[in-house]
Amino acid sequence: MLNKRGLADTPHEWISVILGLILLVYSVLAILGSGTDGLGKIAVKIPSLPGLVTYILLVVAALLFVWDGLKNGKFHGTEAILSFGLGFVFVIAGGIPLLHTMGIIGFSLPNFVNSIVTYLFAVGGAVLTYMGLFGA
Repeated sequence: MLNKRGLADTPHEWISVILGLILLVYSVLAILGSGTDGLGKIAVKIPSLPGLVTYILLVVAALLFVWDGLKNGKFHGTEAILSFGLGFVFVIAGGIPLLHTMGIIGFSLPNFVNSIVTYLFAVGGAVLTYMGLFGA
């Protein structure tokens, strides 16, 4: 929520806004750029993030989504359902490869998941920014 001065109230909301903007800007530049996942619409080539960094960002975003869903105190609201749904997708997309990298589990996700991570970052970044600024 924004306070009277138009600023986010709590540090958690600031973390959501900052991480959301980072994910959103990175993903939009990567999608529009000329990299491996890019469409080649702009002349910027964004290098892909290392796997471990990507997985950690996905898990942190998932935790923020779950926190945003829980802080309302209601489980039936549209924002809470969206937040929990995205949190579940992000924890699967980031948690399973992270646990596989650490050697805790012996299986991982199929390779096509790596190609949709940039688009997950775009959706997650937009929703995190919105929830941090205007969430209840």
